[in-house]
Amino acid sequence: MHSSNEIYQTPEARLDKPEEIKISELAPRWRRLCAHLIDFFICGLIATALYFFADFFILEGTIEQLEEQHSAVFELILVSVSMVFFFLINGPLLAKNGQTVGKKLLGIAIVSYTTNKILPLFQVILIRYGCFVILGFIPAIGQLASLVNTLFIFRKERRCLHDYVADSKVIVY
Repeated sequence: MHSSNEIYQTPEARLDKPEEIKISELAPRWRRLCAHLIDFFICGLIATALYFFADFFILEGTIEQLEEQHSAVFELILVSVSMVFFFLINGPLLAKNGQTVGKKLLGIAIVSYTTNKILPLFQVILIRYGCFVILGFIPAIGQLASLVNTLFIFRKERRCLHDYVADSKVIVY
């Protein structure tokens, strides 16, 4: 039988938050680099496919003319369409697990620096990726920003500049 004191005890309950990722170690730099290279390769495949598709089926040989006359406009269109396809592929993974295909293959994920939760998709797309894609179109400044962004990974926190801008970090998942 129960003693009379047990019925007055506070019930025990688990207070884990399922949407919060447990604190984990920061992703090694080499994993982040390899994941980026995988994602970059996928983006390159998409851009190449779009380039040939546009040349053969849509513009019927006018790609060269467009490149010569409006190379910056052509590059912006190609990058924009490639990014749309990239996010169509990676969007569901980013929204659900904070991962791109490359990050999923290497077992790492993007989370909030302060809360360890998966970031909202708009924050990942617009802030984490978008700012640096747009900066890339500015001559000299884009290349410098890209270099500084990459070099930030060698700091103690292993966060690139885009991680600081988006309040994110990459962890082993």
